Amino acid sequence: MATESNRRRRRQTAVDQSAIIRVAARLFRRNGYDSTTMQDIAEELGILKGSLYHHIDSKEQLLITILEASVTDVNKAVDEVARSALPARAKLRELIRIQLLTMIRHQDEILIWLSERGRNPALDERIEPEARQADHKLRDVLEEGAAAGNWPITHLGLAYQAIRGMMAWVPAWYEPTGRQSADQIAEVFSDYALRLLGNPTTQERKPAAGQKRARGKD
Repeated sequence: MATESNRRRRRQTAVDQSAIIRVAARLFRRNGYDSTTMQDIAEELGILKGSLYHHIDSKEQLLITILEASVTDVNKAVDEVARSALPARAKLRELIRIQLLTMIRHQDEILIWLSERGRNPALDERIEPEARQADHKLRDVLEEGAAAGNWPITHLGLAYQAIRGMMAWVPAWYEPTGRQSADQIAEVFSDYALRLLGNPTTQERKPAAGQKRARGKD
């Protein structure tokens, strides 16, 4: 009969950094970063605590690695849409959709970030600038669409803040077992954003050359 030590040894061969990140993120979110120990993470993985240090240097480094991976994934998804040749309205719709879906996929990590930001200078220095990149891409797409006449320029800054804020808190209330799926929420929020921006400007809707404007009676 295999001993407990042998069973653990066999399980350790299947543990890699991605498994450590996944388990640690779940525990950090559930129990809090400060309350989660390296021993907790090791026990959840079924390995000895010392084995964790073959993959990571410290709990703080593990936290930074977790957050960097999630932020990088969000930024990559958003950047691909922002650089696409889609028309402005379709681009904004897809950007919001893909960003929300990626954020929901990294719900644990984002909630950890919301909880820990401002408490750890090293964390803020490493993660905050990266976390702002998706915001910059959203602003760029909004300005690009406004310049092309796809929505009014008036109060564009407020529209940006409204859309950004609408997306930012989805991970805080989203429930996988809720009435709406992640895809449904992403589609509805995309619709909300476009309705908030309004219709194309008057300049965008000018009659084509040779087309007469309808005139009222003098």
